[in-house]
Amino acid sequence: MASLVLNETGMEDCGIDDSFKYNLYSVVYSVVFVLGLITNCAALFVFCFRMKIRNETTMFMTNLALSDLVFVFTLPFKVFYNVNRHWPFGDGLCKVSGTAFITNIYGSMLFLTCISVDRFLAIVYPFRSRSIRTRRNAALVCAAVWLTIVGGGISVTFFSTINSNNRATTCFEGFSKSTWRTYLSKITIFIEIVGFLLPLLANLVCSSLVLRTLRRPVTVGHGCDSKRRVLRMILVHLGIFIICFVPYNSILFVYALVRTQALANCAVERFARTLYPITLCLASLNCCLDPVVYYFTSESFQKSLTMGGKGPGSRPESIPRSDTETQDTANTLPRDTHTVASNGKDSKTSEKIHKLLWVSESIQMSLNMSGTGGEDSSSRCGFNMTEWEKSMEKMYTYFYLLLFIPGLLLNTTALWVLCRHISKKTKAVIFMINLAFADLAHILSLPLRIYYYFTHTWPFGKSVCLLCFYLKYLNMYAAIVFLVCISVQRCVFLLDPFAARRWRRRFDLLISLIVWLVVGLGCSPFILMRSSSPTNTSNPLDAASAHSPLSSSTRQTSMSGLNSTNGSCFKDLPMRRLPVYLAVTMMALAELFGFLIPLACISYSSVRIAQSLKQRQIQDQQTSLNSSARSRLQSVASSSQTDKCHERQTNSEKRRALQMVLSCFSLFLFCFAPYHLNFLLYLMVSQGIVSNCVTEQVVRRFHPVSLCMASLSCCLNPLLYYFLTAEFRSHLTRRSSSFTASLLSSPISSPTQRPAQSRMVSLESNCSDRE
Repeated sequence: MASLVLNETGMEDCGIDDSFKYNLYSVVYSVVFVLGLITNCAALFVFCFRMKIRNETTMFMTNLALSDLVFVFTLPFKVFYNVNRHWPFGDGLCKVSGTAFITNIYGSMLFLTCISVDRFLAIVYPFRSRSIRTRRNAALVCAAVWLTIVGGGISVTFFSTINSNNRATTCFEGFSKSTWRTYLSKITIFIEIVGFLLPLLANLVCSSLVLRTLRRPVTVGHGCDSKRRVLRMILVHLGIFIICFVPYNSILFVYALVRTQALANCAVERFARTLYPITLCLASLNCCLDPVVYYFTSESFQKSLTMGGKGPGSRPESIPRSDTETQDTANTLPRDTHTVASNGKDSKTSEKIHKLLWVSESIQMSLNMSGTGGEDSSSRCGFNMTEWEKSMEKMYTYFYLLLFIPGLLLNTTALWVLCRHISKKTKAVIFMINLAFADLAHILSLPLRIYYYFTHTWPFGKSVCLLCFYLKYLNMYAAIVFLVCISVQRCVFLLDPFAARRWRRRFDLLISLIVWLVVGLGCSPFILMRSSSPTNTSNPLDAASAHSPLSSSTRQTSMSGLNSTNGSCFKDLPMRRLPVYLAVTMMALAELFGFLIPLACISYSSVRIAQSLKQRQIQDQQTSLNSSARSRLQSVASSSQTDKCHERQTNSEKRRALQMVLSCFSLFLFCFAPYHLNFLLYLMVSQGIVSNCVTEQVVRRFHPVSLCMASLSCCLNPLLYYFLTAEFRSHLTRRSSSFTASLLSSPISSPTQRPAQSRMVSLESNCSDRE
């Protein structure tokens, strides 16, 4: 049902404009496609090839990953449609796209409910449920779920899903009131009850009964690890429901009432139509969050995933039976066609000067990473970017809203664990602290950006505006440099173990201080270029272009920005004009030291660690061939065993280091490479080097998407600490164990129960220490 109202047009009666959703959908679906494709393919690979024994929970998780992957494959068509607002793929593919959306959203809720019910039966009724919890019954349940969700999705084929209007074909858009009252309202009620209310109720009941069972003293025998995994599974499931599905289905119900005219209030309609695209994007994020369920609730999945980097002799990890009972944008250049016609006597000299001015202005305008210019951006190719720029401002608002809460929670938690609970500050932990601090500084400035893009006013003063503008650059380049520091340090320590022994914590502190000083000074020109008053420079380029149309339009823009400076910020601040050589030098240095050199360093570290690991595996194979001859002597055999143990430990450290460096490399490519690569194309388009109209439009429209991808690093960096740092994971688990003990302990304890509970808390503490 979700996709049936995916791109609904506004009602003219109340004058509501919700066109911002097209750009929001384009950005979110692009991000979800990349992350969802990688994570779900990896999950299916682990389930199908790394695990030999498959139990009931694994079967539910496999079907959940398959459901997510079906939806992910339809996202490129949705991105194309929302960017071009035209559906050229026909009615059949439109219905397939809608069916895939329903299958994913409500299939995720039902399969998560199946996992929760299976956990409930295994813990509350461990003996009586053995005859029920079988692979055959799990397969029948999965088949029933697929029949239910596919049946609900096929309901969209009962009527035509595309409409032609103004030479543009739409998909799931512009349905009449009779269609809503006849078909869509009934489908909404059915799916809301079967796909949302019943699963939510089942999850709440199962979770409460499981918690009540674990709080009893008789459950001490379950062990601290089992209880922590069960509680973690409950929290993850409820968190996904609360974040992804509860907001969407609640707004969907109100939205359906508005569309059927059951609620004919403009304020309610405006509320529903504004929040509906946001909640729909939250619901789509479940494709990326479901693999988190597999990792946090299944110890066997964790082991199978982390053991994927072993040598050819490693065996796939199998799931024991007990695991089922214990696992848990566009910064568009104001070209104005940039006609560089010669109006003076010396046409060649004038043309060269105008071209230099063109390069200077295009570079300076490209420095504005926060949005687009305020003027009417009409391209020489005939497409008008003004409406796109206005809609991108709304997209920034909602994207920053989605980014603020998870970024704040993740980075504050990371700083709390890294600074307070990790005493051994080695192996790049100091760099991680600085990286988390840089992310948090940018996250804390997002509410002011949200306020400005939403109200188009800035009452906080120019200094605060420049500070927020500065923090965006500081976060991006500080994150890049600290990722390089983490990668290079891990590589050096592995290739030269003696250097790791000689290394001291103060060296990391000194490097971090130097990074902050260099990056802080390097980003300062970006705010110095901003001016609240017009600059009357004596630049010869300005004098030479006094009679050009470009000069007049630029001055008008500067004056308009000047008049509104007191209430403007970010993209609306006027810019100082710089000499051509200085602007080109700044951009060349930013691309060289902010992208090319870091990319080369991370790539070199990855290659060196991979080569070292491969050489070690070859040496191990040669050693194993000669081990039989050496094992004849007892003393030599004992020494050989010690050497093998040391070699296995060294290989394990190298695999972990390679995972860390490759993760930094992937994060770098996903978040920062798109922006810097698009930035170069942006300059080439602005200078006319690239004159293809399609390429120009793609580059201009991808610019805000690349900015959003760069901001996503604030949420992805904390995941890097958790998944790739054993000490971080250990301390976070230890802190959560105390919280688990408080939840599992009875609020009122009798004197006979207190010793048992004390022993249980002590047991959990000892288990955490062993981890």
